[in-house]
Amino acid sequence: GVKCRTLEPSDPGILAPWNPGTLLSDMCLAIPVRIVELQGDTAVGEIGGVQREISVMMTPDAKVGDYVIVHAGFAIQTVNQEEARENLRILEQMARAVDKQREKVRRRKGSRG
Repeated sequence: GVKCRTLEPSDPGILAPWNPGTLLSDMCLAIPVRIVELQGDTAVGEIGGVQREISVMMTPDAKVGDYVIVHAGFAIQTVNQEEARENLRILEQMARAVDKQREKVRRRKGSRG
């Protein structure tokens, strides 16, 4: 299963959730996604062109087109589009900062020869 842990700035396992083909190591995040399909308690959520099946059992009023915060495969809260975009902007900034830190760590390791 997924294990949550504290985010460390130099953590090499943290990758952008909107980057297709990457994984988030052992980290847990709650990410805003847009519902594109809905059938009962199951939905398809989309972020950055990547679609994943999610459970909407905790957000029974969610409908196609709504943005929901998803944690561990469950929609836990409905948010408006503006809030979803702001959250994604912050996540993107965090990912860029982590990428920069990772590059610094790689350079230091490479200079030790």
